[in-house]
Amino acid sequence: MTDHNQNAGYRPDIDGLRAIAVVAVVIFHALPRTLPGGFVGVDIFFVISGFLITRLIAEKIKVQSFSFLDFYRRRIRRIYPSLMLVLACTAVASLAIYWGNEGQSVAWHVFGASLFLPNVFLWQEAGYFDADAQAKPLLHLWSLGIEEQFYIAWPLLLWFSVRRGWSLTLILSAVTIGSFAYGLYLARIDPVAAFYSPFSRAWELSIGGALAVANFPRLGSKEKTAAAALGLLLTVGSMVLIREANFSVWHAVFPTVGTGLLIAAGPYNFVSARLLSAKWMVSIGLISYPLYLWHWPIIVLSRVHFESLPKIAAVGVIALSFALATATFLLVERPIQRTQPLRRLSSQLLGGMAVLSLLGLAGSQVDVRTFWYPPEVVSVLNYARYDFEKDSRVGECWVDPSKNQDFSPTCGFRADGNGPRLAIWGDSHSGRLYPGLHRVTGQEIQIAEYVANGCPPIQNYSEVCQRANDKAIIALGNQQPDLVILFANWPFYAERYQAGQVVDGLNAYIDKLQAIGSTVVIAGPFPSFKEDLPTAILKDWSKRRRLPTRLKGVPDGRTMTIEQDLRALATDRGLQFFSIIDMLCNQDGCRTSYTDNPSDLITWDYGHMTTGGAELVGAELLRAIRANMLD
Repeated sequence: MTDHNQNAGYRPDIDGLRAIAVVAVVIFHALPRTLPGGFVGVDIFFVISGFLITRLIAEKIKVQSFSFLDFYRRRIRRIYPSLMLVLACTAVASLAIYWGNEGQSVAWHVFGASLFLPNVFLWQEAGYFDADAQAKPLLHLWSLGIEEQFYIAWPLLLWFSVRRGWSLTLILSAVTIGSFAYGLYLARIDPVAAFYSPFSRAWELSIGGALAVANFPRLGSKEKTAAAALGLLLTVGSMVLIREANFSVWHAVFPTVGTGLLIAAGPYNFVSARLLSAKWMVSIGLISYPLYLWHWPIIVLSRVHFESLPKIAAVGVIALSFALATATFLLVERPIQRTQPLRRLSSQLLGGMAVLSLLGLAGSQVDVRTFWYPPEVVSVLNYARYDFEKDSRVGECWVDPSKNQDFSPTCGFRADGNGPRLAIWGDSHSGRLYPGLHRVTGQEIQIAEYVANGCPPIQNYSEVCQRANDKAIIALGNQQPDLVILFANWPFYAERYQAGQVVDGLNAYIDKLQAIGSTVVIAGPFPSFKEDLPTAILKDWSKRRRLPTRLKGVPDGRTMTIEQDLRALATDRGLQFFSIIDMLCNQDGCRTSYTDNPSDLITWDYGHMTTGGAELVGAELLRAIRANMLD
């Protein structure tokens, strides 16, 4: 998407192809309920970019006029101006629009994009507590990162191959096959890595490169038209049919092969001449790069006020994206492309990007709003950096089963310990209950902990969770605790698993726990807030200029339904049920702080308790347990 076409042998049909790709991306992203496959446009861009850049490099190498320095200076002139503008505008807009810590996250992504490592940054962030990808305004720059990382090594490979007299077609075919095979392998063991890694994506660009240097047999007009028609069918069909669920290398094959066929067919066929080379298609293709840059930040920032963009708002977003892209092309890209000398211009742009990079790094470390907000609001803002791992035994007794982590032997009871033995079993919510219970029990009660991300103590919830739960139940059988607390984000699993099945899955484990002599306590759901609590608090503060101590609107109907189901299960089985909702909520709403100070938040996100919040809940839970069982 970032290649330029100001060179000999310019093909207007390539701009038409780019138009198809960028229109698909913009419309499918803005109107997610219309058609499923907007991400396919990126695969088209990769092939086009590989074709144009490889052709440019190969031609210059063959006539011995290629300069690495000149190549990268031209890349800087082509990429930096529009990118710097979009990065700066997105950072400022995020600071003005977001209430939570999203502004700092955007600043961090500005830093990553300035280094052309956005895919690496996003790759490293992917995990259980990562923010929703759909809420990251600079998410789309992962593809730009892959392109530019590819072009660090690509010119050197081409230059070296020509100097050694090797067949470029053979070398590029080998790169394509090797990268494709690696992508297939990586997708099986780590789909996130397969999506973001330049090594598993290189085959898409190298296919374009192979097309640029291959000697195709001469085809007649009918054969060219047939190839182009098949390519168009594969490309458009993949946009309509391929769903953006889990990344699969095979999903990328169809648009990639389709684009390759359209390029190989050349400009002189019915499809290319009548459709792809049409003036309106070429015009859109010319603004494809700034249009791609602008559309996603506008969509994401617009969704701050809409859970799902109404169609009229989506049309406005599309129109605004086209308007900004056109203005950027006419007022920024065109004038800068004509600016000389190239050496001085590239140095200036490089310096500007360095400044933007430093500002992004600084903004990611310091929330600038702390300079003008009152101290109590700053305290709330600081929860954006809440360290939930320090007292939770993460990686030891709080594991990630998707990474094949096992529970440590230290998760159980000490051999020399005295007093009642209590175990906590559940998902990450129970992982945050542990530090509070640990503090309020002191040395009089031993606590074991078996926590797995995204895994409730429900039998047969998922294959990954079943492995973790099997290990937990074996450990509990060996430890034989006096009492086991079952706690999880119940509403989430009830929605995905159906409440009745949650009860059935719990029953199976309750039977096993009772068989080893353990008393079972079911802790009901935490009254999860609709958004991160610090964000909700700040929004409320902006209206009243006073921090709330309770928020209305929680718990929702889904939470109350599973609360009632779990309470009924406990009654039927003769178990103790502890209601966190009854403890924290009344007719005025649910508590937001664990002390009388409204800045002492009970959770740093929607429902994982802070240590202070866990102490509050843990102390009440312990009193209930003592009253009924331990005393």
